[in-house]
Amino acid sequence: MIFEIKQTEKSYRLIQFKLFTILFLKTLSAFF
Repeated sequence: MIFEIKQTEKSYRLIQFKLFTILFLKTLSAFF
């Protein structure tokens, strides 16, 4: 149970990181 929660948390952070990276790149391309 605890392991499952940790796995979900990890994947959630990964998705968050990917979204942040995409937004960051879009902002960069908008400026340059």
